[in-house]
Amino acid sequence: METYLDPLIKILIKKSSDANEFIMAEAEAALLSMCQNCQDQKVLLTILAQQTNSKSNQQRLSICKCCEFLVQSLGNNIMFFSNSDKLITQLAIYISDPCQEVRQVAKHSFLVLSHAVMNAKDYEKLLLRVLTESQYKKVKSYLDNEPQNYEPNSALANFVIKNSSVGAPPVSAFATNLTTNVGKDTPSSSNSVALNQKALN
Repeated sequence: METYLDPLIKILIKKSSDANEFIMAEAEAALLSMCQNCQDQKVLLTILAQQTNSKSNQQRLSICKCCEFLVQSLGNNIMFFSNSDKLITQLAIYISDPCQEVRQVAKHSFLVLSHAVMNAKDYEKLLLRVLTESQYKKVKSYLDNEPQNYEPNSALANFVIKNSSVGAPPVSAFATNLTTNVGKDTPSSSNSVALNQKALN
């Protein structure tokens, strides 16, 4: 899947704002599947590259959910993640996003992060190093007003639980069709590509 990560994520982010609710939900599920099964660094850099061109609220929301998923998945290892600065900076930017849902997911990501990092002092140093003064104040204000006992994002948690119970990598049907047919030119796969393209359009 990682071989085709860039074109797949580009398509899925676009389809995450599709007018068809089924396609939109499947695209978002496929994005989370990639976050769970591909290398964190590759996923993050690919997603952030698409973020710069995203004017859609729903697309930014999907990207923000992917960032939250990575924070939740990395846990304390975010302290050793080579691109932690980029991940945290993007979430800080989303705290001031015009879309309320994006802002809420970004804020919740910092709450998840505050519980994931084992040493409170390390977390404080991380925020001070990465964030601007205004971003730091917004994050601290949010965390200070939130209850200490938080509940993980139920949608993400259910997604992980549902897909970790099977032996095969958890990929939605939408993503399976895409990954199966990308880069193949056989007659049967060409027909599948045509069908998939028709569904996407």
